[in-house]
Amino acid sequence: MELPGPSQAALDEVVEHRRHFHRHPEVSWDETATSSFIGDRLKDLGLRIDECPTPTGAVAFLDTGRPGRTVLLRADIDALPIHEESGVEFASAVIKRAGNVIAAQAFMLERLHSVVDGMEYEGIECHTTVGDIRTDGQWNVVPRKVLVKGSLRTFTPEMREEGLQRLRDLLLETDSEFEIHSQLSLVHGTIPLWNDPNVTRTVLEVGRELVGDRAQHLGRPLTVSDDMAEFLTRIPGCYFMLGCRPADAETPPAHHSPTFRIDEDAFATGVKVLAGSAARLAAEA
Repeated sequence: MELPGPSQAALDEVVEHRRHFHRHPEVSWDETATSSFIGDRLKDLGLRIDECPTPTGAVAFLDTGRPGRTVLLRADIDALPIHEESGVEFASAVIKRAGNVIAAQAFMLERLHSVVDGMEYEGIECHTTVGDIRTDGQWNVVPRKVLVKGSLRTFTPEMREEGLQRLRDLLLETDSEFEIHSQLSLVHGTIPLWNDPNVTRTVLEVGRELVGDRAQHLGRPLTVSDDMAEFLTRIPGCYFMLGCRPADAETPPAHHSPTFRIDEDAFATGVKVLAGSAARLAAEA
């Protein structure tokens, strides 16, 4: 079947909207203006707007009137609390949070790598990070409490349990060393994400038709985290990566960092692959 070809006007609108959302960010569960903007635009395009099951977000349905399967396309809309240093003219206004580090917390952070030491899957190491530290102190007041937020990323349930046990042991060691009391609160983020082989095959076929050999199978696990994984436990799908390194960057700017920026020309490839894959999957018996 012939793949749909988005017009240049549509691709220009993708860039325009992306810059709007980037300039006016809203963090997770606060995306009220973002949700309204998306819902209004989808309604203008003629899609049916359905009730969203979460406080923020937008759900729309496109009925083509043709036989075939229903295909789900999903996107994140939340921003991160980062002070941006990318230098782009449409920089966002989300400000980073500040915090202090005391001796016990420093002790724990210095040893945090031990939680995942030696844990790997198909040659790829598990990962642990800390991205948010807060205290109840001031510049001249010793804090009584420290809140540390981070993530532990593993590939299997067994690895997750081992990593958590190691983290509990580290906290116990910290408590004993500094005569403090720590409490571990688990907020289950996402499960490992597994692509469906058949859907992935279709997406790769579409990608190769559009961009040739640049559409490749990565072939190794990544320690990324995305709640799309929850969808894929119920609906066969494919989560693919889009190369968008700026031409003047020797290495891709890190995601979730103040200097993150992209080559917006890559959106054309992304839109074409998404639209083409959705059309082909919908047409399959």
